[in-house]
Amino acid sequence: MKDTPLIEAQIELYRRSFLQHGDSPQSTFNARRELQWLRFERLVQPLLGLASRFSIHDVGAGLCDLHAYLRERGVEHDYSATEIVPEMIEHARRKYPDIVVERRDLLLDPPSERYDFVVSSGMFNLPGQVPREDWRRFCFAMLERMFAMASQAIAVNFLTSHRTFTDPTLFYLDPGEALEFCQARLSRFVAIDHSYPLYEYTVVVLRPERVAAAHPGEAFGKYLRQDPG
Repeated sequence: MKDTPLIEAQIELYRRSFLQHGDSPQSTFNARRELQWLRFERLVQPLLGLASRFSIHDVGAGLCDLHAYLRERGVEHDYSATEIVPEMIEHARRKYPDIVVERRDLLLDPPSERYDFVVSSGMFNLPGQVPREDWRRFCFAMLERMFAMASQAIAVNFLTSHRTFTDPTLFYLDPGEALEFCQARLSRFVAIDHSYPLYEYTVVVLRPERVAAAHPGEAFGKYLRQDPG
């Protein structure tokens, strides 16, 4: 795997954090476990009603804490992950020998695998020295790649532009821009959750065929035929 400058910068950013904080939420820039768990709750809660057991692929998985969250909640799932920091991958593989963690750049090396759900938490928050417009393009390209990998839905979170302070090291995305992009390029079936205490929101995008399967019958036909995705 030959890393792009953007990926190299992200590896160095998260490697330093992991070497400093070890096996803790702080390694992935989560201030406390309670906040990380709340992010995971909002990420996966909309998905749980779609399947009794599902495959879930975690992009930018860090230490694979989402797998620990799902196990603690007793959620039946088949977990796999993509991560770019070698030290984090090694740690996750030792801690959870039953999961598959791949090191790859999804934009340069598109996988052939598909999963029920493809999710990511916190991956879009820290651009480092990458120009903001380049980072915005990266975020949207990654959303498209994740959607192509998902057979049912994707879920991600972004820091919100509706906030009471600005940290110049972080990337904020207006929820309206996220909604417009997802509906124009992915699917019109989009849910945005901006109702929890953190300065962020969660976006869930359902594949049109998943919505059609959940709403069979003539009454819904004309609405589903109009979907551009």
